Amino acid sequence: MMEKESVPPHAETSVPEDRLVVVGRIARPHGVKGEVRVIPEPDTERVLAAVEVFYTRGPRGIISLRPRRIRWANDYVIVHFHGYRSRNEAERLKGYVLFADERDLPKLEKGEVYQYLEIGARLITENEELLGTVVGVIDSPAQPILKLEGPKGEFLFPLAPALVKKIRGEGREIMVTVPEGLIEINR
Repeated sequence: MMEKESVPPHAETSVPEDRLVVVGRIARPHGVKGEVRVIPEPDTERVLAAVEVFYTRGPRGIISLRPRRIRWANDYVIVHFHGYRSRNEAERLKGYVLFADERDLPKLEKGEVYQYLEIGARLITENEELLGTVVGVIDSPAQPILKLEGPKGEFLFPLAPALVKKIRGEGREIMVTVPEGLIEINR
């Protein structure tokens, strides 16, 4: 098995790390033509389909990876990056985290926010009362469930579209309607 240091340095880039967002992890090669299996992060289907350049941390810094082809298979994504023509070359990427530049992320619909922005966001009521700060996100089929810590203690809050009134500061503050008893039942 080849070591991670063998990732080609030819695609080094100078994208600031604070702009990089995790979109998946390269699990292993797929087939013999240089493709890899990527385990995507939750809610990244749109990102993986739209982004033209991905990044990973190589031995000499951040390197860019340009996808030639992306296709979905079960709970993973098969990606063929330019410059990787064989299974042995693809093996070099095994285990690497795959990032996208947040500037390249697709625009969201009104009321939507990327999960990576939700962490650290303040959840407030329509009366500007602080409910808490988001410390985690649980991906559920219906909607994301926010884990909050704040003046009302620790609790879960479903981020249902009907409850979201306003998103401010690029997702750093989320104004919600709080149905009676919701906080108490989710502690």
